[in-house]
Amino acid sequence: MNSTEHNSAYHLFDENVVVERSNFPSHYLPVRLSFNKLKKLARSRDVVQDLYPIRIFKEGISLINSYNLPENKLPNEIISKYELQSAEIPVRRAFAAQCVLGIISEIMDLPEGHLNIDVTREYLSVRSKESVNMSAVMPTNFKNGVKFTIPHDDHQYDLGSKDLPGLQIGKHTYIGADSSLDLGSGISIGNRVFIARNCHRLGHIHDVRYPGISRQIASATNSKFNLFIGDDVLVGYESDIAARTEYIGQNAVLGQRSTITKSWVGDFSVVVGNGRTVRYLPVQAYFKIHYPKHIDSMNILRINWNGTVKEEWELEYKKRVRALGIRTSQKKASSNRVLVLGKVVDVPRVAKLIIDGCYVDVINSDMDNYDLWLQLAEDYKNYNLRLKTVIPDIDHIDISLYDTVIDNV
Repeated sequence: MNSTEHNSAYHLFDENVVVERSNFPSHYLPVRLSFNKLKKLARSRDVVQDLYPIRIFKEGISLINSYNLPENKLPNEIISKYELQSAEIPVRRAFAAQCVLGIISEIMDLPEGHLNIDVTREYLSVRSKESVNMSAVMPTNFKNGVKFTIPHDDHQYDLGSKDLPGLQIGKHTYIGADSSLDLGSGISIGNRVFIARNCHRLGHIHDVRYPGISRQIASATNSKFNLFIGDDVLVGYESDIAARTEYIGQNAVLGQRSTITKSWVGDFSVVVGNGRTVRYLPVQAYFKIHYPKHIDSMNILRINWNGTVKEEWELEYKKRVRALGIRTSQKKASSNRVLVLGKVVDVPRVAKLIIDGCYVDVINSDMDNYDLWLQLAEDYKNYNLRLKTVIPDIDHIDISLYDTVIDNV
């Protein structure tokens, strides 16, 4: 066990909050159905209309066709009956979407997990002890109108099945109505993510050297940047994530109508507008660092975030500042850009860079001291700190952007 890890988080729970598992309705669709089972289900009169399986099936066939599979991979009668041009899947329930993704994976012989939505059937009810009224936390679900799109699918014709963009969506994640996720490149969305209504992930970059209509063709389109969205992220109403953005850090908050064009948004940060940081969340970082065994939906819903855990962190923060000999000073403004790679040995040095107002990017798989640096940045109003947990295959770093590189790898 990590020396900073605590055994129990029960003392952090709000005693007035009751979180319980609820029974899952028996009429919901199972996942990963075969073609024959889905066809039979589509003809059934007993299917709940909410799930609209016939519509999902039609649009699923459309998506399969957009990948330009040989005709012998699909029954001829299905191809002729559901010949559609759109490459979109509107879905009302993640369960129905997972059915389609399971079929696509089966037909195309994709690696396990290449297309996957976690539809673990766990309903949670949240209420106070004094009230009978409750709030429900659903398993991963999509509101009506959510679309996964491939607007320029022609650029994927030459790809082998294993090279096609992947899609992974975690547990207890919600995507609001009229939102769209462009699968021109891969998308991975973590657990407990909340994406509000009318949000969009743009997956293509158009070459400005091509005029007007020419930008619609494959040779003028670039979609090489995969997007990773960490656990416990909030994407605010009508926000857009541009094609070059590769990383939205865990517990990040994108304010209403944000337009994220930067390559990444740091862990535990609140951003607005074009990705400008306005606040940090050190208390949430403290919990995740010191109570890793208690990071699940039920425990997170029980935590008294503005009470016990905040008080505990404030005491811990004061002790660590004294122990490290960090001296407070007046807020400074510096244009120095610093990149810190790997496990940090000289913690006071990074702390001083933050206090001095430098632009500091920390990329490290070990989150130790994230809470400390976030609190220092918050106290000194230095909103030029970004923290990133290393994720394989998306870590493209342009060293030339930095004045100083501290490499501990």
